[in-house]
Amino acid sequence: MKIFGLMSALAFVLLVGLPPVGWVRAQDVATDFSGRNPSVQEIEDALVLTLQTRGVEKKLPGAASFDQITFKFNSSELSNDAKRLLDKIGAALKSERVKDFSFDIEGHTDAKGSDAYNMALSKRRAESAKEYLVATLGINAQRLVVVPRGKTDLLYPDDPENAKNRRVVFRGVLDK
Repeated sequence: MKIFGLMSALAFVLLVGLPPVGWVRAQDVATDFSGRNPSVQEIEDALVLTLQTRGVEKKLPGAASFDQITFKFNSSELSNDAKRLLDKIGAALKSERVKDFSFDIEGHTDAKGSDAYNMALSKRRAESAKEYLVATLGINAQRLVVVPRGKTDLLYPDDPENAKNRRVVFRGVLDK
């Protein structure tokens, strides 16, 4: 009975979008694709969460972290590998399941440099990813919001200067 109560509470939280203090919303936990070459289907599955309660299906935006969308030190220029992955992300964003959701595009840096410098650099990185998706793949710019994170959320906090900290995260936005 306790499990059913917990599942009901979780279903309510996900459907209503009002978690009690201290709870983590589903879209706050990103699927980590670190070091992988995910398929379009895997990306799509990460960007859309499906909840089913009492026969009612509810779709919520999810989140995905890509350490493969990396940047050279002090740069916001996308590599060819990053562009290939963004092509897959763009295909997922155009899919029937994902096309109605909006996403924050978080830019991240490693811990080298000042807070202000890293915030500006992470903004340029997220803008590069957004610009590529909009200009090259035709994604609606209004669905994508740039969010600079700087060095505030390191992927490898025990190795703050690790190049993999320089990455992009797509985080679904719940309708207001």
